[in-house]
Amino acid sequence: MAVRGGNNLDRYFIEFERKVARGAKMRVGFLESAAPYPDGMPVATVALINEYGAPSRNVPSRPFFRTVMAERSRAWANIMAHSLREMSYDVRAVYKMIGPIMVDDIKESIVKGDWAPNAPSTVRRKGRDTPLIDQERMYNAVDYEIS
Repeated sequence: MAVRGGNNLDRYFIEFERKVARGAKMRVGFLESAAPYPDGMPVATVALINEYGAPSRNVPSRPFFRTVMAERSRAWANIMAHSLREMSYDVRAVYKMIGPIMVDDIKESIVKGDWAPNAPSTVRRKGRDTPLIDQERMYNAVDYEIS
């Protein structure tokens, strides 16, 4: 296979490498900056307990995060790939565009999932049977950050 294009091609690849190399890292989910629950428990811990369950506490697994990852990761990847080209490979710009979409998808998974119902004692305490939604602290804590 021969590569042609001389200096123009070299300049293109140098610019491409510069843009991608200076890229960024994005984290989506329950970040350390989220305000903890009143008892001091981090939101990420509550999310983990809800995701995987806690048999010793009679908390069933409600895999909202794994579900949305399985259902949406391919779409997110396609959006990012297309957007990278459209945004001249500016990784930060792509993350700023896709981050809110991912947050919304995670929140939708929390609300619309077909989760095991709350225990009767939990329904009495909350006044409703809304698995994964109590004070909406976990729901409102879903966020993203770019570094």
